[in-house]
Amino acid sequence: MNKLCKEYIKEVKAMFPVKGKKERKYIKQLSEDIEDYCEEDNATTKEELYENYGNPVDVVAEYFSAIGAPYVIKKIVNGDNSVTENK
Repeated sequence: MNKLCKEYIKEVKAMFPVKGKKERKYIKQLSEDIEDYCEEDNATTKEELYENYGNPVDVVAEYFSAIGAPYVIKKIVNGDNSVTENK
């Protein structure tokens, strides 16, 4: 995976407030998709990735919108997650 794609994935990971099993699986699949895209389309700027996948905040917002607020709240309240800090 090229540096540009790695940076984009790192930005997406940093936006997740919880990283349970479902989130790790989603990030892995997204990473594979982005790697394929970067190899096939020779992406050279983050703007290309933002246009194709969205900015990192939007990517995470769409994920949690699809999975639902009750899941996120349960993960946070029960403490059965990895609460991450944005570095």
